[in-house]
Amino acid sequence: RRAGEAVTNGQKLWMFLATLGLVVAAAATTLGTSLLAACVAGSAGLLLGDLVGEPWLPVVMFAWGAVLGLPAGVVAAAILLQHWPATRC
Repeated sequence: RRAGEAVTNGQKLWMFLATLGLVVAAAATTLGTSLLAACVAGSAGLLLGDLVGEPWLPVVMFAWGAVLGLPAGVVAAAILLQHWPATRC
């Protein structure tokens, strides 16, 4: 493409699939990071809920872990996109 040559349909298909894979990888990174933070916080809530006698604590900590883990996931996805080799074409 840089040399002025036409891009074939096969190359267009591969570029589309690579871009689609990149979007899926970024979404999976974001959601995975958020879910991981939620599970860690929920597990801590289970332990703390038993200690302090509050049965609602794991649910609240799971929700806060998901909410606070989402920005971390977005940052991780942005780093992934920034350093992905296919984006430097």
